[in-house]
Amino acid sequence: MKTEGIIFLFCILILFVTFIVSMYKRLSKKRFKIFILTIIILIPIIVTVLFYTNAYSQKVIWVKSAVIETKPGFSYEINHRRTLQTGYIEKFSTRVKKEELFSDLKKNFDVFKESDDWIKIIDNNEIYLIEYNSKNFLVSRYTLSTQEIVIRGMNDTVFSMPFPDDQIDGQESPIRNLKFKINCDFDYLLKFYQCYEGIKITDNQIQYSNITLTVEDSEVTIMIEYSE
Repeated sequence: MKTEGIIFLFCILILFVTFIVSMYKRLSKKRFKIFILTIIILIPIIVTVLFYTNAYSQKVIWVKSAVIETKPGFSYEINHRRTLQTGYIEKFSTRVKKEELFSDLKKNFDVFKESDDWIKIIDNNEIYLIEYNSKNFLVSRYTLSTQEIVIRGMNDTVFSMPFPDDQIDGQESPIRNLKFKINCDFDYLLKFYQCYEGIKITDNQIQYSNITLTVEDSEVTIMIEYSE
């Protein structure tokens, strides 16, 4: 805490003590006890109100683009409290209800897919996922994420490309094996990549930069072309 903040709190404390002493001199013992009891009840209420007012004062949720780092990525204005930010994932809580948030997203963005608890929106030729996680009292928790896959290649090199990572079966990013299972078919992937630029699709292969994905049934094989 900064020195100015400590001085301010100290001044508030002095004023509060002075006020209590003044009321003690003015009131009878019975009325003073009632006054102190009222203060004891009001202080937690005031502190709680101030906490919730300040805790949800952050204005913008955001994540980076999966395509190139110079692309702006996705941002959306909403009063919230951030609990995690990795650049490609943001977890946050807000007093905005799920129905209200999803409705506003659908008004402002094209929708790729949606269900009761998540929505995939299209912004600037890219898909982003907003998931509803849980509700606690008046607060709802969400996760915003970039749709991408991170691959760990030879010599611990790391590559990434756009991919519906919520469709990966049983593996978490980064993918260390050159094969992984998916919970969608090739038609789903075709529709997914129609939203993107710089993706080349030939037969059952998806190529992005130096990465080629070969899709056979529900299995994806990764091939990485390394520069010499």
